Amino acid sequence: MDVTFTLWVLGGSGVASVALFAAKGLLDQLPGVFDSWHAARRAWRGDPPPRSSELQARPGAGALDRPDVDLGQAPDSRF
Repeated sequence: MDVTFTLWVLGGSGVASVALFAAKGLLDQLPGVFDSWHAARRAWRGDPPPRSSELQARPGAGALDRPDVDLGQAPDSRF
């Protein structure tokens, strides 16, 4: 009886862990989906794209998403 209960607890926590991991992955993709949706809607309407001064960086946005970040040259690495 104790072994069965332990297996149910471990199995349930494993399922919950996988579900949370999948939900986090889905939620992390939503900002990009919304940005693409707005860009497609602007293109469909014929609106000009927003100027870089009008773009606001989202919290947690990567350097590739932010026009004000200069990536420059990568440092010389000798791997």
